[in-house]
Amino acid sequence: MFEKKDKKSIRNNTIATLLAAVILSIISYLGGIIPWLISVSSNIFKWLTTNISIPIWIFFVLILFPLKSFLAFVNHLRAKGKIEKTISNGKLNTQSPKTNNTTQKPGNNKPQLSSKDYNHDFIYNLKWRWSYSSNGSIINLVPFCPNCDFQVRPHRTSSFQILDNIGFRCEDCCKDIADFDHDYKVLEDKVIRVIQKNIRNDLWQSRIIKE
Repeated sequence: MFEKKDKKSIRNNTIATLLAAVILSIISYLGGIIPWLISVSSNIFKWLTTNISIPIWIFFVLILFPLKSFLAFVNHLRAKGKIEKTISNGKLNTQSPKTNNTTQKPGNNKPQLSSKDYNHDFIYNLKWRWSYSSNGSIINLVPFCPNCDFQVRPHRTSSFQILDNIGFRCEDCCKDIADFDHDYKVLEDKVIRVIQKNIRNDLWQSRIIKE
């Protein structure tokens, strides 16, 4: 029994000795570090509190830059607060406004027409429809029957090959519409020049057909 107590006492003394050695080592280490930390802190404090002479404009620049950043931050917070308030009130409209390419006169709800709206007319006893290219040229010129609005195509009216006479007959209402003593390319060119004349002389508005 006494032998067990002696072993336990020896173990406790050994642990206490080791702890004391560790503590002394730490104190010894800190004893060298603490003066160095105090010296460095003292030098930094002296450097920060040292008086230096600088131009006044540099002083104002050093003040204005932080002030500008602070004001920008405040404005950002205000804008964010307004947006959140609008969202919470259900007043935020996420739909983009519809754009209307048609120009309107002030105080008039009727859209103002442009020359590009002039895309159909009765010319040479035929109803013509066309469109405009990006540079304003007349394209896709197509003839229709003036009676039933059926699309018509030219056919040769002369049995002589040297003659380019053409005519138009509606296959829907079975009526002869018009005859010409030239080919379709010449007719198409004449129709285009008539359209250009109406646009150039501002006659197109009175000739627009309401379909």
